[in-house]
Amino acid sequence: MNDSRIDRSGAVAMAGKIVLCVLAGMIFCFSPFSADAEEPEKTMKVIVTGIGADTAAARLNAIRNAVEHVIGIYVTADTRVTNHAILKDEILSYSGGYVRDSRIVSEEHGRDGLVAVTIEADVVASKLKRKLKFLNITVRNVEGEKFFNEAYGRLEEKRSGAALLEKIISKYPQAAYNFEVGAPQIKSVDPASGKATMNISLKLRWDQSFIDELRSVMEHVARQELKLADMLSFSQGINKKYLRNGIVICFSSRSRIRAGMAENCMILENQHPDFLPRNADRRRSLINLPASANAMSLTLIFKDIAGNAIQTVSYTFNRQDSDGCDKQGIAYERGNPRSSTLRFVLSGEGFKPPNILWRDLRNRRLLIVTDGVFNIDVPVRMDANVLKEVQTIEVHMNSWAE
Repeated sequence: MNDSRIDRSGAVAMAGKIVLCVLAGMIFCFSPFSADAEEPEKTMKVIVTGIGADTAAARLNAIRNAVEHVIGIYVTADTRVTNHAILKDEILSYSGGYVRDSRIVSEEHGRDGLVAVTIEADVVASKLKRKLKFLNITVRNVEGEKFFNEAYGRLEEKRSGAALLEKIISKYPQAAYNFEVGAPQIKSVDPASGKATMNISLKLRWDQSFIDELRSVMEHVARQELKLADMLSFSQGINKKYLRNGIVICFSSRSRIRAGMAENCMILENQHPDFLPRNADRRRSLINLPASANAMSLTLIFKDIAGNAIQTVSYTFNRQDSDGCDKQGIAYERGNPRSSTLRFVLSGEGFKPPNILWRDLRNRRLLIVTDGVFNIDVPVRMDANVLKEVQTIEVHMNSWAE
């Protein structure tokens, strides 16, 4: 009888131990100390600049830039470009959710009414890293790195950025432009030959994906980026120093250029492998285009109602097709001294609006007019009977190899 009680008591005790073990296991599984738990919260302090129509808008832009800066620590340049749309929609659109605190360090008001705000922001890097992993974006581990490894990582980032820049430049010019085709203007008809001579008006604009990709990669390979830069300062002001030991690539819209400002300017190393040295015998562009890049050409394909090609015409750009301030509507204002100086900077000093990049730009300064429009009339001679069948005209920019 006593043995029975002992056995029964032992069984109860054993069952109690099993229950406790199960409970302990459950507690361990859901404990923050488990292997699958989220890493402790980690913040990164960064100083960035944003631009906007007012202080509030500029601060929001700076917060977005702060988050983008931290993304750049965890994600390579190649991966950022590949996942540009996902990062924009899933993270950058909600940048405020990844910044714990921010304070304004400085505030500047530009001549065109824009405001540049520099902030110091605390970005919750651990939260951002988890989101990147959730989106299946490859994240590199930067925790615990030594100074040498960090320096080596930055060097590798520059190298990968340079390779990515070379890859993007290989798309130029065939993927760099969009075309708007105007109505054919008949100049004359030769009754004897039955041939019609006409001009096809074309408007060339930068392809937005190409220009965004180009700007993004240049930001990564640049040693420094200037936001809302005064363009005159590169000729006669504080920013002139950058031209002594670097290459300046600026991106801006026409309206801001007219006000003498550039949205952002990248300062690149003098001997950057993807940019040409100052060489009087090789006067193509700052961007290292192929040796065959003597002139750009395009192809017009005339199609009938069924979509069949009935005639193809090629056109090679010539010197009369070069771009300029007047063509981009960046005209000099008579009686305005600043406008006169700006015109000198744009034309004489190298900031010539190049919707076409193959012209001589030896003085190491390049201004890309992001909303520039380049107009050209392509002369075409065609059989009048064939012309009657034309329903659509397709235009393609040829690669250098074509």
